[in-house]
Amino acid sequence: MSGPIKAAANSLGARVVFGLLMLCAALPAKAADDLPVAAFFGTFQGSGIAVSQDAIYAPETARDMDVTIQQAGDGFTIQWTTVSRSGVGDIKRKSESLTFRLDAKGSRYVTDQRADPLSSDGLAWANIEKQTLNVFLLMIDAKGRYSLQRYARTLSSQGMELLFVRTHQGSDRRIVKGLLVKVAN
Repeated sequence: MSGPIKAAANSLGARVVFGLLMLCAALPAKAADDLPVAAFFGTFQGSGIAVSQDAIYAPETARDMDVTIQQAGDGFTIQWTTVSRSGVGDIKRKSESLTFRLDAKGSRYVTDQRADPLSSDGLAWANIEKQTLNVFLLMIDAKGRYSLQRYARTLSSQGMELLFVRTHQGSDRRIVKGLLVKVAN
């Protein structure tokens, strides 16, 4: 380094600035707040791959997915459709629609449509964690065995990333990962 640059680098001001920059770099980034539910409103379409522990001959299958999320009072209605294709050309279509409202504490969303884990419909609830809208479905069968489904829809620069996990008695039985793009507001 030349004389003036070396002198500046060794100055007290430069060392303080350098020290502050190093301190800021070492601090954890401030956690982002949870997105408002309105950030998830719109219609999204895409595809993904399902990996299943239950399938013997075709453990992986392709899925086409649509989801529409819209305002409903202080909550939201979510409608989703999944189309799966088997290795032999069979097509299976499944659709669901649930309307959620904020609970009394204002920290999660509940629905009256699925309000009993012991019923055939089970119990459903939702929450938002940062950029992810989670919808959970819990079912308990007549023998007391449980199945929990989690639909995690995360907003990203690419669109909406979907992670679906179906857990039965603590073991992940099916995982679906996909990417959906927003096609309408």
